[in-house]
Amino acid sequence: YWGNGRIYRYNRPTYKLAYLPQEKNKQIELLSGEKVIQKLMASGYIGSQSYLNAFNSMKDTLIARTSPGQAINTYVDIPSDLNRFVNIDQLTPEVQNELALFAASMINSVRQQLGLSQLIVSQGSQDFARYLTTSYKATHGNTRPFFNYGQAGVAGHHGIGPHDKTIIQASAQKVGLIPNDDNMYENLGFFDDVHTVNGIKRSIYNSVRYMLFTDYLHGNTLGHTVNFLRWNKTNPSAPVYLGVSTSSVGGLNTHYVVFPKTNIKNPSAFNQSLVSGPTITVSNANQINNLKTSITNLNTKISSLKQRIANVSSEAQV
Repeated sequence: YWGNGRIYRYNRPTYKLAYLPQEKNKQIELLSGEKVIQKLMASGYIGSQSYLNAFNSMKDTLIARTSPGQAINTYVDIPSDLNRFVNIDQLTPEVQNELALFAASMINSVRQQLGLSQLIVSQGSQDFARYLTTSYKATHGNTRPFFNYGQAGVAGHHGIGPHDKTIIQASAQKVGLIPNDDNMYENLGFFDDVHTVNGIKRSIYNSVRYMLFTDYLHGNTLGHTVNFLRWNKTNPSAPVYLGVSTSSVGGLNTHYVVFPKTNIKNPSAFNQSLVSGPTITVSNANQINNLKTSITNLNTKISSLKQRIANVSSEAQV
């Protein structure tokens, strides 16, 4: 991405991004892009005056460095996921973890190029994301909310844009995190609306790509970009967590919560165990049955040979 523009695809089930063979030589130079984005990240909290001043002063350079990534990265469908239909309001833990690790692999490829620590997916961060999306659905039903800052909205909740701050803070506290986060924890994507594992992965891919490369559109100031690339300001090498889940409020929504380890207020309530990817069960039933048949045939031949040896004198000489 910054300093390395290639088209990637997701290569299941290793959770690594592999280059498409036909695009190996398609590169673009984005000189010093990482220095510009890191300067913005260090300017202050998202939305603060110091942050906005930094964004406006570097806007043209930021756009020039980031926007090419939108065009040169495209999603490739995963055939084995095309018919894996799911209930996006009730993902199984296995599918939720698979999606989170898929998102982490893409975001981490960018973080690595910037020299940032890798996002990790823990049981606690996944619980946070799941509590959050369940509450979104219970509160907002099928209507995507929109909040004006400082004004009470649906059910007396507060937030900004589509982000329900009341739900975010309550969900954070439920898993032992501080309620108030510098970046309000959440990124929220609305791309695509296909309720298969492949459809959700496409939505995640398009959302992450948009937030990393074109988050200056529609009045945004690269806040989503900064949230995906955040670090622990007191200890840059400390873990940064990612949680991912989905909801059907007004269509397919992909929710991402990103936060540093220092946000953990109650360690006994936050499960830091890392999640694992899906295991692929391979059926060898046909091979086993064929082997059993071969063994049976072989035993029959051996038995026949033993009988012939026992009665060799009665057989005609050749």
